[in-house]
Amino acid sequence: EESFENSNHYNPFHYARNETDLARIIELLIKNTSGDTSASANQDFFVKAERQLYQALAGYMFHLYRDIDERYCNLPTLIDLLTMTKQEQRVTKSELDVLFFGTMDVDGHCGYRERLILKYGSETAARQSREWGAITSYEGFCSTKGSPETISSIIASCFVRLQPFTIKSVRDMFLSDDLELETLGTRKTALFIVTSSGEKTYDFIAAMLMYQLFSVNERVAEGLPGRHLPIPVVCYLDEVANIGNIPNLAARVAFLRSYWINLVIIVQSEVDLERAYSDKETTSIRNNCDVTVWLGRTGYETCEKLSKEIGETTKAYISQSVSESSSGRSVTTSTQYSKEPLMSADEIANGLDGNTCLVHIKSDHWYIDNKANPLEHERWQELIEAGTFDMAKWAARRQAASLLPQTVVTDVDEDTVVITYASEPE
Repeated sequence: EESFENSNHYNPFHYARNETDLARIIELLIKNTSGDTSASANQDFFVKAERQLYQALAGYMFHLYRDIDERYCNLPTLIDLLTMTKQEQRVTKSELDVLFFGTMDVDGHCGYRERLILKYGSETAARQSREWGAITSYEGFCSTKGSPETISSIIASCFVRLQPFTIKSVRDMFLSDDLELETLGTRKTALFIVTSSGEKTYDFIAAMLMYQLFSVNERVAEGLPGRHLPIPVVCYLDEVANIGNIPNLAARVAFLRSYWINLVIIVQSEVDLERAYSDKETTSIRNNCDVTVWLGRTGYETCEKLSKEIGETTKAYISQSVSESSSGRSVTTSTQYSKEPLMSADEIANGLDGNTCLVHIKSDHWYIDNKANPLEHERWQELIEAGTFDMAKWAARRQAASLLPQTVVTDVDEDTVVITYASEPE
């Protein structure tokens, strides 16, 4: 939990511009928290019902609060709205029903539908508005209420899926946004997305963040001269197969470079990538990469694929046969040609030492090269002089700087954040 407490804040709804963006956020959330994708028909019904409820709540928050007070347009607020689905015995409406469909005459509350009708002058006009999509989604969710048991199961599924956001440190991280993803290509920035190597519960956050990082900067680039970012963005996606599914990753590898967004995809083996994406997507990702570097230590199956990609050579085998008879001695020479791999799977797996690698640049041949030694880099000493990074101290400095507009953080020593006030706080 400490890593979440020290982290920047991230609100996916901050980067949404329309209902399509909302739908993508919800789809990302569902896809990366569903576990086994081979769902039965019954499970599929519950997922569709969940999706309609999420879409209704997201639309309600987005249109009602996003431009007024973004503190109420985030995932924690969505969970708070979910708690309003609890329906007391002998009561036909839940609090959420009243929130959407309530009327002043019957419920003493002007619900969202009634507000839209008053805003646009008639129900017909309101139905033509963008805001009405939340009403349509909630009506669709209500149509699944076959029995109290059914609705209880759907709500329970929602809470199970969103359970990670109920932890205080995680909830606090999603209350607001200070990542400023839209500035990555216009201002020099280093963004570190750190995930746990053993715990996979929160990996879907990284997948959601990476997707929005791409889509937000695509939108920024399209509005600039030359249709590319002023500052190239390089994304080192280490263990990308283990952070969930990033939508359209295969296509993005191909076209993001035109926006000056470059992806460096790092995986242990192709098998890992195929587990997160389909075989076709994995092949497309590989094909869309201009440079492939094999560093070693992969499965034999990957070595076999590399052997085929490296290609074959033709070898000539010369044989001689000698025969002796009463008439004398004769020698027969024959040449046979055979196709063999330039490097067999065994040679790739076991024949290279730890200091060499295989490199392929598109439209060229594979070749063997030496691995780069970071200790020999001309700027290595700068990294040593910078020392280690203490995330807790960095977070303390950032928090102190945001306490008051007139607060200036002047120094951070080993244990203390030193703060100077331009004026005394009242």
